[in-house]
Amino acid sequence: MQSIQQSPILAASICARKGDDVLLIRRGQEPNRGRWAFPGGKVMWGETIQNAALRELREEANVSAVIGGLIDIYEIISPTHHYVIHCFFAHSPKGKIIAGDDADDVKWISKNSITLFQLSAHIFDALEASEKFMRF
Repeated sequence: MQSIQQSPILAASICARKGDDVLLIRRGQEPNRGRWAFPGGKVMWGETIQNAALRELREEANVSAVIGGLIDIYEIISPTHHYVIHCFFAHSPKGKIIAGDDADDVKWISKNSITLFQLSAHIFDALEASEKFMRF
């Protein structure tokens, strides 16, 4: 029997953009295994939420970037988990993408073709909201 979490899990994700392309990872573990999402994960003790987002970007995609602002805060609530995810915009990405850590695959995907992928919750909404940062 799966245990039920007793309090929300604080998490961070990062929407890294290069023009009309966005960096997505295919999740290798639950929740949402096999779905495409922004790099992200749990915030570790003593880590800022922004640093957690940048760490997850490095661990899951081998990319570094500059935080450009908070896109929004999203919640995913299931019968067993409650995640509170701070989603950040990132610009000036650097590094050769390599799937790592919890990612099965990583790709730069045109925002015009993103609907062809099986996405995790809130990804499309966050991508649309990231347009307000696209002056870089």
